[in-house]
Amino acid sequence: MKKTNKLWLRALGALALTLCLFLGVRAFEKEMVQEPTKVSTVFHYDSEDVSAGAFANINNWKEGPAPNTRPCGDGENKPCEKVALDKNDLATMLSGKSNEDILGDASFSFRQ
Repeated sequence: MKKTNKLWLRALGALALTLCLFLGVRAFEKEMVQEPTKVSTVFHYDSEDVSAGAFANINNWKEGPAPNTRPCGDGENKPCEKVALDKNDLATMLSGKSNEDILGDASFSFRQ
């Protein structure tokens, strides 16, 4: 009977060691998997609207740089381009801002 108890203890010990090794390897593998790097996107203001709040309207912004036909710095007092991770990120940046707030924000390029 004593010999049987020792065998069971060894078997349980080996099982516990195997389980610990398995969980340790899984945790290490999970740590090695990295999130993909998000790439910034350029958005440009694509509207003639200059009414109050228009610059913060996400629907007035289009993905991509300003077209050559309307380059930044063409003399219009409007925002031109803004870099954001995606449209939701841009919407967060614009949220609650007045036209004056956006024109005063150095992180935007302008058509002045």
